[in-house]
Amino acid sequence: MKSCTLCERAGHFNEGLIGKNYSETGVMFVLHISDSRALREGYVKAYKKTNTAQTVDKMLKNANLTLDDIVLTNFYKCIIPGDTNSSKNKDKIPWKKEYKNCVGVLDAQIQEIAPKKIVLFGSPVYNNLFGDSKEKFEEAVGRVKFFRNIGAFISYHPSGLRFKWNAEKKRVQDNLTEYLLN
Repeated sequence: MKSCTLCERAGHFNEGLIGKNYSETGVMFVLHISDSRALREGYVKAYKKTNTAQTVDKMLKNANLTLDDIVLTNFYKCIIPGDTNSSKNKDKIPWKKEYKNCVGVLDAQIQEIAPKKIVLFGSPVYNNLFGDSKEKFEEAVGRVKFFRNIGAFISYHPSGLRFKWNAEKKRVQDNLTEYLLN
C-alpha cells in the first residue's frame, strides 16, 4: 500500500520501513504515529534520530535482530504537520474517524506483507485495534493477543519503556524478547 485517500486530511502517507531480511523473520513493529521530521528528512533518517529508535534498537538487539530484520510502520500513516513556524512544531493529532480508517489501511498492509508476528506499541494503537475488548491496555501489556489471526505482542510505547524502567517494564521487555526469539 503506497497511499491513502480515506480521510479529508490524508496526505504525506508513509508505509514505513521494510527491512531487507524481513522475509526470514516475519516480524512487524507497529508504532503509533510519525512526525513531520519524516517529511523533511525521510522516514528512516528521521526515525533514527528519535529516542524511540534507541529503545527499539535495544529491544531488537536483545532478540538478535536489527531494523533490517523487521517491518517498522506506524498505525497512523499520514503526517498532519502543525504550525511549522512555531518553535515547538507540534504536529496535529488525528481525529477519531481518521483512526478508524487506519484500521483498514493497517489490515491491507498486513495482508500485503503477511507478518508472522506483530508487536503493537502504546495505548493508542491497542485501543484502536482492540477497542471493543473488555481488557484494558494496562491489563494486556506484556501479553500476546491475536489480531487477524496473527499473534500481536502488546507493549508500552518505547519511550515509556525508556524513561520509566521498573520491574513491570522489565517484565514486558523480557516477555517481548522471548516472544521474538520463539
